Amino acid sequence: MDPSQSPPFLQLQGIHKSFGGIQALSGIDLDVREGEIHGLVGENGAGKSTLINIATGVHQPTEGKLLVRRESIRFANPHEATAAGIAVVHQEAELFAKLSLAENMLLGPGLPRGPLGWVKWGETYRIAEEALSEIGENFPVRTRAGSLSIAQRVLAQIASALHQEARVLFLDEPTASLTDKE
Repeated sequence: MDPSQSPPFLQLQGIHKSFGGIQALSGIDLDVREGEIHGLVGENGAGKSTLINIATGVHQPTEGKLLVRRESIRFANPHEATAAGIAVVHQEAELFAKLSLAENMLLGPGLPRGPLGWVKWGETYRIAEEALSEIGENFPVRTRAGSLSIAQRVLAQIASALHQEARVLFLDEPTASLTDKE
């Protein structure tokens, strides 16, 4: 089916956001259908990241509403947005440096656990490797995240979001912190 013919998966309607006396967003409407690619373009401070943060549960709008599959919703936090199929990869790779890459990749959905609550490490590593493989990467998932390049950290976050079957994936300038070579 042509994406333009399907109903929007995510709708932001009449979104306003103020921080104190500063109006960051005013009357923003956005419809996102599965399979579509959009670009939010604007100068620094134009509100692009603020809009993404509202769509992913980081901030609440001052006014306006969000709909997922035509149902009005208000995410209390990013975990709720991820559970609804909406994920984001931010400008800085937000990983815990002392945890392994696999642990970081599975923190959102939860590390696989056995009947006594112990982490199933073999399954954890397999899932992380599978997620990276889906985007054509295979760097070491047992390595501490802090020892990986910024490019590897960003790719791992993208792989993790896609593996969690995000229906909408916001990429908030994930290449901003990369070098020309990366």
